[in-house]
Amino acid sequence: MAKIVNLQVLIDGDNDEEITEFLRVALMTARPDGSSTIEILDFHVASIDQPTDELTDSIVNETYLTGQAFDSWLIYSASEAKATGEPNDGYWSYQYGWTSRDLATRFEPVARDMPHSAGNDACMIIDI
Repeated sequence: MAKIVNLQVLIDGDNDEEITEFLRVALMTARPDGSSTIEILDFHVASIDQPTDELTDSIVNETYLTGQAFDSWLIYSASEAKATGEPNDGYWSYQYGWTSRDLATRFEPVARDMPHSAGNDACMIIDI
């Protein structure tokens, strides 16, 4: 029985065409010895997205931990947290605006426009 598998891969590369070709070769030659009964029949690269600056920095600074590219991330602002005086505030929600962590929207670590914050300090952090 066939299955459609959605796969996310963090790749160190800048050229979208080279990345697509790399994936094509890797996927189509995945079982060169014929030992597996699983066969890739077709594939499609749905998107190639720019990661957040925070994720890129962790890779460059060698602090990236396996799996962080696939964790949920939050938008946080220290100035918004300070403005409310509540220790658990300063997180962005599409529904509520700046709010508490438990009500915050979770994001993939993909580059995006940040919401306005009082100190212009909104950034992405891992939801741990």
